[in-house]
Amino acid sequence: MEVVPERGGSTDRSMRGPVARLRCGRITGFGKPSRYSSGDSPLGDRTRYGPPVIDLGFIGKRLDPVEVRVPRERVAAFARAIGEDRAVHVDVDSAKAVGCPDLVLPPTMLFGLELEARGEGLLIEMGLDPLRVLHAEQSFTYHRNAHAGEVLRFEGVVADVYRRMGGRLEFVVQDSVVHRGDQHVADLRQVLVIEEPEKA
Repeated sequence: MEVVPERGGSTDRSMRGPVARLRCGRITGFGKPSRYSSGDSPLGDRTRYGPPVIDLGFIGKRLDPVEVRVPRERVAAFARAIGEDRAVHVDVDSAKAVGCPDLVLPPTMLFGLELEARGEGLLIEMGLDPLRVLHAEQSFTYHRNAHAGEVLRFEGVVADVYRRMGGRLEFVVQDSVVHRGDQHVADLRQVLVIEEPEKA
């Protein structure tokens, strides 16, 4: 049974590409694929920007799992805040009418939930100033819907760290798997970018 996607494609401006159709079962969001470790050297131009800020030893680091339960009111508030007013996200009766147990989380909500649950610990451990970190890209594949009231478990890993533009930009790729009990709900990928100042 089909549920409509976020209006106008993605409402998250850091997302590249359209959000695909959402069904009571599977959603796929399409971000522009990253080209890991190709093109520029992962170390960049040390003479202009200095050595990498992020230790490449972080690649493969597994993050501590975090669990989140999302209240119904928060799902509806998030949906309205991003302009997603489709009934399955804001009205329980409408969600149940299409076979869902409660409000359906808008697709991009999982990124914010994980970020909030984890805080800035990883960025600080990497030696980064969280105020200088930007979201460059994100993509996701849902294997089933996530609903208000469910406990979601996020298991993440640092998939890659690399540099581009001669060392000016450093990127961190994080992959996460989301489970509800023993059910695989979604796969997430986000790419963070840090701009390095030139050496004086």
